[in-house]
Amino acid sequence: MAPMRKSAIAMALLGLAGAAQANGHRLLWTPGEDLEALGAGQNALGQWQAGAGIVTGNPELFKLGVANQIGSGFTEGAGQYIHSVAEGRRSLQQQQQQQQ
Repeated sequence: MAPMRKSAIAMALLGLAGAAQANGHRLLWTPGEDLEALGAGQNALGQWQAGAGIVTGNPELFKLGVANQIGSGFTEGAGQYIHSVAEGRRSLQQQQQQQQ
């Protein structure tokens, strides 16, 4: 999947999650968890590609694997950031509800 497609899908999911939270709906999942899982999968794929590139002597496959491993760190980091922001927002909403 092209990097632009991944970004577009991730942004759409984030937008939907943000809209649902802004309307006061409770979510069954915390925003950011999907990005964290995507990053973990991307890292595993990158490790496999790099290993296969070494075993087969294919430098392009090795480079792709390394690129996926590096990109996965950014994806997981973005997921963790969004997760922490969502948790902070939830706790703030709970505090406001308790004060009322």
